[in-house]
Amino acid sequence: MTTDLTQSAPPVPVDANGLPIDGLQVEPGVVVISVPLLPTATTRTLPVLWNVRGNVATGYWISRVTTDPVAVTVRGEQSVLAAMERVETAAVDVSGLTQTRIARVPLLLPDGVSMLEPVDATVTVTVVPLAGTRPFTIAVQVQNLAAGLDATTDPSTVAIVVAGPAPTLAALAVDQFAATVDASGRGAGSSPADVALRLPQLVTLQSVTPARVTLTIKGR
Repeated sequence: MTTDLTQSAPPVPVDANGLPIDGLQVEPGVVVISVPLLPTATTRTLPVLWNVRGNVATGYWISRVTTDPVAVTVRGEQSVLAAMERVETAAVDVSGLTQTRIARVPLLLPDGVSMLEPVDATVTVTVVPLAGTRPFTIAVQVQNLAAGLDATTDPSTVAIVVAGPAPTLAALAVDQFAATVDASGRGAGSSPADVALRLPQLVTLQSVTPARVTLTIKGR
């Protein structure tokens, strides 16, 4: 608690050099002087806490949020600063985001508190796709079969599991994949054959069952 300093005193006329001037009468004969006494200001360095609102797009998530600066020095009454644990940024809206956003926003301060050096905060919200897996059943095709021959595989399909960003997985169709066996140089008969897979971009193969099929070749 502080109180203002109030005092009554007669006014004294002075010249340009600050010396009293005799023979002049001043009205009113008494003036009241009030001097406000302010609490001693102090400073404190506090961490900056980011603040976001909204939800990113389906299939994405916020992997990281950073602020620059990470801490600021504020000035104010000691009792107010003692109750502060951090300085928050204004909210950054992330609604529907599918990529990283960088925003410059002000810092929020309580009444009576100011920045020692005024500055805004740069908030970087890193948004990345969620990762996941998805199964597919792919028909096996025979390639490079000699003329006059027919071929079948047992089994005729393979089961695969691919991994990748959730939005990419959701948009995949079975015709974007290919499972093949190579019949080059093979004549009539049955033999094991390794399955080769072609995948769309941005996905990786997690498993294929079976990885080898029985290739049976017959004459027409």
